[in-house]
Amino acid sequence: MQKKYRWKIGTFIWLFTWSIYLLVYMLIRQSEINAMYHTDTIYKIIQVIILIAFIFKMLFVDRYTVKELILYFFIIVLFLINSYIANIEFMLFLFICVVSSKGLNFNKFIKCDFLIRCFILIIILLLCNLGIINNYSVLVNGQLKFSVGFYHPNTFGIYIAILLLEWLYIRFYKVCFWDYLIFFGGLVSINKISHTRSTIIAFILIIGLTILIKNKYLIYIKKWINQILILLPFICVLTSFLITYLYYVESSYGFKLNTLLTTRVARSSEFIEKYGIHLFGKEIITIGTRESEIINIPMNILDMGYVRLAINNGILILMLFIVVLTLIQKLSIEQEKYPLLICNTFFILIGIIETYVYLVAFNFVIISFYQLLLIKKTQKKRDNINFIRGNLKC
Repeated sequence: MQKKYRWKIGTFIWLFTWSIYLLVYMLIRQSEINAMYHTDTIYKIIQVIILIAFIFKMLFVDRYTVKELILYFFIIVLFLINSYIANIEFMLFLFICVVSSKGLNFNKFIKCDFLIRCFILIIILLLCNLGIINNYSVLVNGQLKFSVGFYHPNTFGIYIAILLLEWLYIRFYKVCFWDYLIFFGGLVSINKISHTRSTIIAFILIIGLTILIKNKYLIYIKKWINQILILLPFICVLTSFLITYLYYVESSYGFKLNTLLTTRVARSSEFIEKYGIHLFGKEIITIGTRESEIINIPMNILDMGYVRLAINNGILILMLFIVVLTLIQKLSIEQEKYPLLICNTFFILIGIIETYVYLVAFNFVIISFYQLLLIKKTQKKRDNINFIRGNLKC
C-alpha cells in the first residue's frame, strides 16, 4: 500500500475512533447521565473497543523504528506498573492515544475536534433544556454554580474554555474584533453559569499572551518570554508544591492561598501527608461533590493537577509528563507554531489547580506531541542532507 493512502486510511481510523471516544466520554462520564445512571460497565467496554481500534492502527497502518519500539516498551511497562499499583489506567490510555496519532494532520484534527465538541455541547444543553437530564447546582463560597447538563459546573466552564481555545487556534492569524467579542461572550457565560474563576483567569492570561506574541513591535522581549514559556511547566509544578508546603508549615500566605483557591491547598496537604509521594504512585480514595451529597459525608477531592499526578501516578510519570509539556513548548516555539504554544500554556497554568491538564479528552494539545517530534526529525534530516551537499560542493 502506498504511503499516502496508508496515511489517509490511518487518519480516518484515528479521527473516527477519537470522535466516538469523545462523544461517549463526554456524554457518559462528564454529563449528568453519569449521576442518573450506572454507566461504569458500558464505559469500560467502549474504552476497551477504542483502545483496540487505536492499537489496530498502530500495528497494521503505522510504521515505527526499532528505537521507537524499545522506548515505547519501557514507557508502557512504567504505565502498567502504575496501573497495577494505583488502580488507574488513564495515563496508559493517553499514551496509546498520542502514539497512535502518527501521520495525523493536527490542524485538520483541531477543526474536526471543534465541530465534534460543538455537537456534544448542543446535545447536552438540549437534553438539559428538555428536562431529560438535570441542571445540577452547587453553592460554593456563597455563589450558586450551575452545570447546565454537565456532571459538575467546573466541567461546563472548562468545556466552554476549550471551545474558545480551539477557536483561537483556528483563527489565530486572522483574529479580529469579532473574535475577541466571542471570547468575551464565552467568558461571561462561564462567569454567569459556573463561576469557574481559575478557567477565566487562565484564559484572560492567554489572551494577553496572544496579543504580546502577535505584536511585531515587542520582538526584543520575545526571547525572554520564550524562555519563561519553555520553563513554565517546571515553574507551575514548583508553585503547586510550594503553596502546599506553605500551608503545611502554617504560613499565613499558605492560609490565604488556600482560601483563595477554595480549600484546594488544604486538601493537597492532607493527601500528601496521608499517602505520601512514591516512585510508581499509589491508589488514593477521593469523594467528589456529588458523592459526598449522596452518602452524606464530607467531600474529599484532590483538584491540584500536578500534586495529584505526583501522589497517584508517582514521581517518574510526573517527570515524564512535565518533560512532554516542556518539549511541546520548546518545539512549538522552534517551529513557530504559536497557536499551539498558546493552547498548551493554558493547560499548563490550569494544571496548578485542576486535573484537566493530563486528561486527554480535555487537553487536546497533548495529541500534537508526536507530530511535533516528526517535524523536528524531518527538519534534522533535511539539515543533514543540505550539510552533506554543501560539503560535496566544496
